[in-house]
Amino acid sequence: MAIVNSVLGPIRTEDMGYTLMHEHLLVLDWTMRLSFDDWFNVDEVFQINCNEVKAATDVGVRTIVDGTAVNMGRDPELMKRVSEAMGVHMIASTGFYHQNEFWQMNKNPDNIARLIVRDIERGMNGTDIKAGIIKCGIDADGLSPQIQMVLKAVAKAHVETGAPIYCHTVPDEDKGLKIMEFLLDRGVDPKKLVIGHRADNWKDPYAKELSDCRTIMDRGCYLGLDRLGDPDLNPLPRRVKNAVELIEKGYLNQMIFSHDFTGYCDWLSFDWKEMKDFPVEKQQLGMYQKFSMGFVSQVFVPELLKKGITMDQIQTILVDNPRRIFE
Repeated sequence: MAIVNSVLGPIRTEDMGYTLMHEHLLVLDWTMRLSFDDWFNVDEVFQINCNEVKAATDVGVRTIVDGTAVNMGRDPELMKRVSEAMGVHMIASTGFYHQNEFWQMNKNPDNIARLIVRDIERGMNGTDIKAGIIKCGIDADGLSPQIQMVLKAVAKAHVETGAPIYCHTVPDEDKGLKIMEFLLDRGVDPKKLVIGHRADNWKDPYAKELSDCRTIMDRGCYLGLDRLGDPDLNPLPRRVKNAVELIEKGYLNQMIFSHDFTGYCDWLSFDWKEMKDFPVEKQQLGMYQKFSMGFVSQVFVPELLKKGITMDQIQTILVDNPRRIFE
């Protein structure tokens, strides 16, 4: 039996149940939040997220991994409130997103690693709420010096704590393969490494799309099919085809499903006063009209079943694989 940090305290991995491995309650800029008291309203965001988490718990979800890194506006106390109110386990992230930032300049990765370890072992944001997973990422800028520093810190913190790592990637230019090799070369356990946002680009030739996915799993890592519900990056029929083919080729035990859903994100083009009464499904730019944290169960899984995938196989992806990542 293994133990993982949830925002309400340690839980047994066997109690995680149906797990969504990559969602967000809140993504926003902390500088703007601290500088302008009307940037958003945390109590209203709390209610929005309770409504959305209910869509997940209604279809049997027992654990939600919040993928919001330190520099994405992570709010541990909001996660704790939602977890308590909705009776769902929530696992918070430490680590850092892919952007290049001034504070990263001239930093020793050992010092940043100590901050990540502190989040896991002592608590985040001055609280006793502990992180359970490390977030990192790569995007259009690639492995810049700042990102390499962060990734070295992430790898060191992982080796010290054993916490799993989730990697944000972009679907083109082999970025997922680059961040995977960088981390594996620095001692990261592939069984604890999720390379996310894969099979996520309809512009890629189909064979190349799946070849990259197979390469990741052949190295022993987990593959995140975790933007389910976003038709702009990849339409539903192709996402279904990808998942079915990878399952049939023997990769069942190395895949996770999730949405990359966000309860509220201040990256959007309107401000809080315009957004707060805007239906959440419409905030998710480009998403299916009735997109929610229930989409995997309500839409994606039924499509897989039509293609001959069994409920036992679905159980493996939604329950067993997430549990193993944390064990």
